[in-house]
Amino acid sequence: MISRKERTMEEYVKVGAAIRLLKEVYPRAVVELSKILPAKDMRKFDSFQNALMITSSLAEEQLYRDYPGLGHEGIHVFYGNLSEKERDELDKKVRAEVKNQLAEILKEQL
Repeated sequence: MISRKERTMEEYVKVGAAIRLLKEVYPRAVVELSKILPAKDMRKFDSFQNALMITSSLAEEQLYRDYPGLGHEGIHVFYGNLSEKERDELDKKVRAEVKNQLAEILKEQL
């Protein structure tokens, strides 16, 4: 874990973007996997989904400990559907970071 001084809002935005991206991609992968895997094997993916939700919650708690004056918009760092309308400036920053991370992933693969 990095020090409090290093846990800037920009760092939280990067982490939030990665988590929100994972939350978007993971269900799509599960749907595709359900076409080729039996139901008994698909149940194994529930634990990852639960871990992802717990991780989001813990990260959000840490965000509010580090930034106690942050209002309700802090929830948009780790939660929110990327296909929905932007909710505020912080959400806008997270979405921009999601695009940056996707571009980086695709660039590395090409």
